[in-house]
Amino acid sequence: MKYLSVLFTMVLVLTSTAISENSKFKSELTKQDEILRTDITGDGKIDIIERYWNNKRVRWFDENGNMSESDMNGDMASDCLQVDMDDDGFYDGPSDVTIKWVDTNEDGRADWQFYIRNPITNQNKKTGGKPVFMAFEDVDGDGVMHYIDWRTFNLESWGNKGALFFPDYNGNSLFIKTHIAPYTLKNVQYNWENPFAFYDFDGDGCSEMCIRMTDKMHPDGTINDVHISFDIDNDSQTGNEADYDFSLFFTDGELDYKSKFHSIPGLKAPEWVLPCFQHSEWRIIDGLYFIGYDECFEAVFDTDANSCWFVFDEDDDDHRWERVEMYQPKDPYILRDGGLSHHIQSDIIGDRGEFDLDNSGQGQLYFSEWDSRLHLYGAEWGAWTVDSNGQYHNGINAGEATSSERPERVGETVHYRDTNGNGFFDLIEWDLDGDRQTDYFVSLLKYGTDKRPLIDTSKAGWNGIHKEFVKEAEQSWRDAYDLYRACWVRGVVGANMSEIVNAASTWQKYSDGAKLKEKLFWIIDSKLKDKPEKRIFLQKYFFTADFEKLCEFVKTTEFTDFNKESAIEFVLENPIKVSRKNELIIIPYSELKGIDSAVYCVKKNGEVLASQLADLDFDGINDAVVFLMDFTEKERIEVQIENSASNANKSEKMTHSEISISSKLSEAVGSGKVADQGRFISKKILVRRDDKKSTDYRFEGPLIESEKIGYRLYWDNRGAIDAFGKTGTAFIGDAHFANKNHHTMQSWGRDILHNGTALGIGGLGIGMDGTRFSPSSANYGEIVIGNDGPIYSSYRMIYKGIEYQGEKYDMTWDVAMWAGQHAMKHDITITKGGKLQLLAALTNHSDMNDVTMKKTLNNKGKLNWVATFGKQVFADANKKLAAKSTEKMGLGLLWENRQLKEFKSNNVEFEAVFKPAEHITYYSLAAYNSEKDQPIDSDKDFYSYVDKLAVLKANPIIIKTREK
Repeated sequence: MKYLSVLFTMVLVLTSTAISENSKFKSELTKQDEILRTDITGDGKIDIIERYWNNKRVRWFDENGNMSESDMNGDMASDCLQVDMDDDGFYDGPSDVTIKWVDTNEDGRADWQFYIRNPITNQNKKTGGKPVFMAFEDVDGDGVMHYIDWRTFNLESWGNKGALFFPDYNGNSLFIKTHIAPYTLKNVQYNWENPFAFYDFDGDGCSEMCIRMTDKMHPDGTINDVHISFDIDNDSQTGNEADYDFSLFFTDGELDYKSKFHSIPGLKAPEWVLPCFQHSEWRIIDGLYFIGYDECFEAVFDTDANSCWFVFDEDDDDHRWERVEMYQPKDPYILRDGGLSHHIQSDIIGDRGEFDLDNSGQGQLYFSEWDSRLHLYGAEWGAWTVDSNGQYHNGINAGEATSSERPERVGETVHYRDTNGNGFFDLIEWDLDGDRQTDYFVSLLKYGTDKRPLIDTSKAGWNGIHKEFVKEAEQSWRDAYDLYRACWVRGVVGANMSEIVNAASTWQKYSDGAKLKEKLFWIIDSKLKDKPEKRIFLQKYFFTADFEKLCEFVKTTEFTDFNKESAIEFVLENPIKVSRKNELIIIPYSELKGIDSAVYCVKKNGEVLASQLADLDFDGINDAVVFLMDFTEKERIEVQIENSASNANKSEKMTHSEISISSKLSEAVGSGKVADQGRFISKKILVRRDDKKSTDYRFEGPLIESEKIGYRLYWDNRGAIDAFGKTGTAFIGDAHFANKNHHTMQSWGRDILHNGTALGIGGLGIGMDGTRFSPSSANYGEIVIGNDGPIYSSYRMIYKGIEYQGEKYDMTWDVAMWAGQHAMKHDITITKGGKLQLLAALTNHSDMNDVTMKKTLNNKGKLNWVATFGKQVFADANKKLAAKSTEKMGLGLLWENRQLKEFKSNNVEFEAVFKPAEHITYYSLAAYNSEKDQPIDSDKDFYSYVDKLAVLKANPIIIKTREK
């Protein structure tokens, strides 16, 4: 008994309805060498040829009336072919194939080719068993449509030789497809890929653009997603037939095509043919609904999409026929699942993905000025996983011309961000080794080069974009080669760049030009490590694309040869009769000519001291060497900083700073170190979210700590600074914090302060007389991690648009700590708006039992200060009760007397109200009596500690240079 497949529900179910032995579905063949020719209409002409062909029963229907008795097959103009694929003796059943050609203009050549493959017998869903309903339109009339392997009767959609795919994906062509049997569709005239169109603008037979418009898999007459891809350098040719360079993906849109009917005369079967089909739904229609070939490009930009993605094939190794497969807005450091290359067809590394998640830019494009790369306007972020030699691709069905190799991990990665929401990338971060840490960054806002002329993709089309690309590539190459020649003359480079200094094609000028400029930048920068003032000009000229000035700069600048032995001696003097421990010494690069920051070391009497490089101005470039030193009273010490690869600094990590955002938020994607089992991602630079929710951030804001104690700032309207008491030297920034209540004792210690409405331990306020507020309430907030080093860490908060008394102000607030210290240093600078009324505050718990307070004002030779000490350690955030009778804490605030306007206090906090100024420096600290080493356990000891700190900060170490 044979079975007919019938759809009862949303799941395909096969029924046991018997097919009559006299059914026209049944084959008449009894022998493999038999050929049956049948006149079914009774007009004396052959209508059907049935035979075995390549071991399959086949049946041809002559639907244009020209079949003769000597024919072995029907024609490929208007006839229809049925293939009994499962050899059950019945046509148009499970897994069987039907092919129909349609000659719409009756010129004897097919204009359409339909291919239908039915589902298999035992599939349990509509899309299983590889059903296909596909139609090819021969737009350019070259006679080539889909490639069918007649040995197997299968569509070979991915058959290829090199970059040439056998189906007609080249030139001007169109197809329509769904992977559902047509008889299961609610409307067989709608389709899923509806259409997929290819465009050859220069007539060379290769496509320069393709468009894919998709309805739902169960189509309802609405286009939801659109891909459009461009061969931007027009290098597709014989041997390189498929070479798209970038794709745009408009997703989650709505474009109704129910009125877009296209008549296909000859598709509808003659009445005598219909009984030969078990599923004749698609043979009773005379056309299809789809976006027409000439309408597709305009329709791309009418879908009202909710987001737009962009991918650029930077390593030029993609030779897929359908597009540069999209990267997805996921983690750039993960290969495949959950990563940028999540899609199995995409290049595993090497492409650049950019994401406009609200489609604010409508698919418009722009070329960045400094490197001439094409970017997506409106994208919030992007990432490029660099594959310099195009070694890896690993996408499935990518063709013989594409590598199947897979890397072990993601390496160099470049991150792009639009921090001010104007649609242009302004923050570029380089992670040179794939360790999720930013090695170099630049803010284009500093130079005003983020905004660029826009390319309206919908108006420019392929031709306009191609012309702009050629122009940009030519200019980029000229700039790169001019810079190379300038570097060559000065001996900055040798012959090691020969492979990228002979660009010939447009693509080479684009790609090698950008590579050459960037390589030269790194080389020049490395030779200016001891000249920060020169590096400023290098950055300015490079990132403003002023290559004329940059070349002149190279020709006239003295570069340091770091290969020679070099050493510089410094004399350090303690000017007062007070001993000092863990004093931070800062030596700027300007004092270190000839010292190579990659292999430097600091020595005292031949002993290598703990040290690190530091970025003091938060521009992403180290500009000083810092190290720690102990002094006795009035002691003079000689130290040497020298080049020494064998003794290069390797200091134990004693400090830490971070800002981390929830991994669930889009801002988390990109560079950064994973923390708390992936729940948070640490960032080098982070712009605060508009909702100002502190819980979006690990620790509710930035963290800074030494081995002694740690502090966090609430990055919301409160702006208060809280303390973490430490019982050991382990960092608070580990996985334990997220998994436990931080008010209860953990392996590292716990949260020990209750601030209430106070600004906490050195929190900054604006205003006075009871109207003070935190700058954290500003609409724009940004944090830059300047240093996260072994002995010195710091972060900068940037606030813009602070409103006070009818004026608007911008400010930076720098917070720094170093090893062996309890205190934070605060540097506040008003960058816009002039002098501002500021105050620094300290939480006041002096009204509690066993808590004392002391202050010293109008000091000479030392800073002013206020401090409290006692049982002001709390069990949780809600109770004003000491956790244990033995737990105590000291709080302190220090400032310069000349800055003070008045000192005030209330039952919430102490306030040092400063004179209106553009720059203020002060210090704040806490000390926990459960510290591991030498804890402070009495108010007398704590006040003595604070007073000594006040003396030391007012009398800095004197540093003198003496070259060896």
